[in-house]
Amino acid sequence: MGRRTRAALQVGVAVALLVAVVAVVGGEPFRRALGVVTPGTTVAALGLGALATVGQALRWRAVVLARQQRTPAAASGPGVTAAGSRLTRGRSVGEYYRAQLLNAVLPGGLAGDLLRAHRAREPRRGGWVSSAAAVLVERLAGSALLLGVAAAVVAAASPAWAVGLAAAALVLAVVVVRAVGRVPAGVHAAVWGWSAVALGALVALFAVAAVAVPAADGDPRPDVRGTAVLAVLALLGMSLPVGVGGFGPREALAAVAAGTAGTTPGQAVAVTAGYGVLAALAAAPGLVLLLIDLARWSGRGGADGREVELDRDVLPEDEAPRGRP
Repeated sequence: MGRRTRAALQVGVAVALLVAVVAVVGGEPFRRALGVVTPGTTVAALGLGALATVGQALRWRAVVLARQQRTPAAASGPGVTAAGSRLTRGRSVGEYYRAQLLNAVLPGGLAGDLLRAHRAREPRRGGWVSSAAAVLVERLAGSALLLGVAAAVVAAASPAWAVGLAAAALVLAVVVVRAVGRVPAGVHAAVWGWSAVALGALVALFAVAAVAVPAADGDPRPDVRGTAVLAVLALLGMSLPVGVGGFGPREALAAVAAGTAGTTPGQAVAVTAGYGVLAALAAAPGLVLLLIDLARWSGRGGADGREVELDRDVLPEDEAPRGRP
């Protein structure tokens, strides 16, 4: 299947899901979702988004360093930091912001991760494969924790679903632990600890949306437990490789789970779509970084027939073999 065909299918699925949701709850919940944007919620989105991004970025960096400890030769050469990687803390956060922005605006939600893997690759044979593997492992770590929390949240309402979610979380956790490998326990603790920080920040941002989105007459706001249910389902929906910025599967799951969350489908969709708006605001710093990259690229004559990196620190030209993978 070609890239354009795949993108078209992803957008088509998102549109079909949104049409189905609108057919059930109408368009009014989406109008109310836009009411989530206020000066206070914008500050909250940027602050909690920054905390989540730092957590995810440092989880990624922990995975990269762990994999490099297993292959010391990969962590040698000019430009390598004392920690053994070109991926410094600040750089990992910047790369993650760029990836989030692209994931939010491009179909499928994976393009940013592919760019992140490309820009962080090492200048050696197999560097691209190793970099992509590190991105995959860190994303799986986040998914494993999210599935585990989802299992705990839905256990009372649906024990069968809880068992399935817990089993999936366990499988992913085992994959992550094995992929990280035999490294000091502190490295594993960092992977899971930063994952918890990121997830906590995202759930807190969802709670902001649950409070800030206006409720229609007769629509109860979800309580703490209901907010937690909708939050984990929204995050699960956003992790599916369909839709644009999570819109589509996220709202469909919310509408289906409204009863479990103790609210109406309309209010569940309004809150979840409102969270999508705040999540987009949280990714806004990535746009600033990409515009800076574009300005630097243009200033260096990016159309001169050579491959030019968006960030000169990623792979200095004088270190990069011309035939790199």
